[in-house]
Amino acid sequence: IDKKNFEEKFQLTKYQKEVLCDFNNNVELCCARAVGKTVSLTWLIIWALVFNIFPNDYIVYTVPNKVHLEPVFTSLVRMFRSNSFLKQF
Repeated sequence: IDKKNFEEKFQLTKYQKEVLCDFNNNVELCCARAVGKTVSLTWLIIWALVFNIFPNDYIVYTVPNKVHLEPVFTSLVRMFRSNSFLKQF
């Protein structure tokens, strides 16, 4: 796909990179709205699934309300349906 001249190159922010590099057993992420949590969480879940990090376990993503679940779930569905590599999973 040809990028338009006005489109910015996508890069993760510093805190998104820190989230992706956090290997604690339990992580709680609390931040403001529209700061990129969905992107970080989506990529983290995909990474864990692709590399089979938890071979005999589930990945549990808990949220206080359904509205918090929808963006991450929708992003995961979109990625697994549209990406040629992720379609294999």
